[in-house]
Amino acid sequence: MRPVSSLASTSSTTRPSGARKICIKPLARKPALPANFEAETWAMLSSAVDAVHQKQPVPHSLEQLYRVVEDMCLQNLGPGVYTRLQDKCESHIRQSLDKLLGQTPDTLAFLTLMHACWTSHCEEMHTLRSVFLYLDRTYVRQTGKKSLWEMGLQIFRVHLTERPEIGVKARQGLLLLIEKERQGDQVERSLLHEVLRMLHDLGMYAAQFERHFLEATSNFYTAEAASKLQSIDVPAYLAHVKTRLLQEEQRVEHYLV
Repeated sequence: MRPVSSLASTSSTTRPSGARKICIKPLARKPALPANFEAETWAMLSSAVDAVHQKQPVPHSLEQLYRVVEDMCLQNLGPGVYTRLQDKCESHIRQSLDKLLGQTPDTLAFLTLMHACWTSHCEEMHTLRSVFLYLDRTYVRQTGKKSLWEMGLQIFRVHLTERPEIGVKARQGLLLLIEKERQGDQVERSLLHEVLRMLHDLGMYAAQFERHFLEATSNFYTAEAASKLQSIDVPAYLAHVKTRLLQEEQRVEHYLV
């Protein structure tokens, strides 16, 4: 007689007589998409993008829009979605920056307008990335395209560079605020910080601001040194220099860190 364990093993591995193997064959061809799938789907996404840019309620839920983007990517329509979104963002950014042209000659007031434009851009791109998150995590990564955030930065940078009037007035406003603070006035440091951070994020800090800032700093302290040396003794002057160095260190921390 066989051991119980041997019988159990034989029973568990022996195919019952008459059993048939099931084979599932793939479909002969992929089900065809509706003829208007791409057009209707993009129309839904396009209306959502317009709503975001116009600060209006989005007509569909974020989850529904996410699924729509996913469906388009799964149907290999990612390249078209990316290009169309890029075109809409470029058109909107161009219009937003054009609105700054010819604005108030008051450089401090203009700085506030510039900051509002940049803040709006950042908020919009964050929202759009949430809608097109599946595109950003699949098609973009697979093809090496710029992420949606980087795409927005590039478009903003290009159109800002093409409108030098905006950059010049923003720089003048920044330098004026810094000079006022050095003279002892109370200024809106948060505005300075945000606009300088904008230039840094856009990769424009060195070209658009740093050289002018260093030149203005040199002129300011050259003039102040000449004045102080005429009115105070050397120990007092050295104490003043120490105070100024500390102030500049604190300024860097507030502006750039």
